[in-house]
Amino acid sequence: MQDKVRLSDVFVCAEGRREFSLPELVHLPWQKSFLRLMEQRLQMVFSAETEDANVCFAGDSGLRNDFKTQFTAEELRRYVAACLPDERFVSPEAELPLPANPAAFYSRIEG
Repeated sequence: MQDKVRLSDVFVCAEGRREFSLPELVHLPWQKSFLRLMEQRLQMVFSAETEDANVCFAGDSGLRNDFKTQFTAEELRRYVAACLPDERFVSPEAELPLPANPAAFYSRIEG
């Protein structure tokens, strides 16, 4: 099983860009293949909806992590930010570790 992915496989990066600031990086569009990989890895569905748009408890911020069935773009951004080194600029060739399971994913973002 794959343990890491390059940031250029996570985000749609502009051709020729050699580095990004972290705030700039985490607001780039997601690669669809990365979202599918995370859905498979976490056995959860990616939800691009904001929390305000949810009408059920699936995206409720008060729901225990072990009952969640979806993960959000904001949670994914926080995961990426938590995994990257605390540097001013990040290369698209830098690697992002993939979580082994939902517990590892949520422990990293709640860190």
